[in-house]
Amino acid sequence: MILQKLEIEREQWGEKKGQLTGKVRFSDGTGNAFELSLTPELNEKFMGVIGEALMDSAAILQSKLIAHLVDCSPSLRVIEAPGKGTA
Repeated sequence: MILQKLEIEREQWGEKKGQLTGKVRFSDGTGNAFELSLTPELNEKFMGVIGEALMDSAAILQSKLIAHLVDCSPSLRVIEAPGKGTA
């Protein structure tokens, strides 16, 4: 089975307001597919598993974006946020 779609969102209203819900869809490549609803409990477990990877990816993206901006604008000066040091 191949993952086709993963959707997670925070409910904005109703009895699940503030909780994460979603859907995941798998396909076998021959037209057969199934979709599961993700409950808030399942989403909390899922986010716990991928949370660290998401933070690592965000840090890598941040570094690449800063490098790109500096390359495109040589006069741009990078200023560290208060309390943050360079590694």
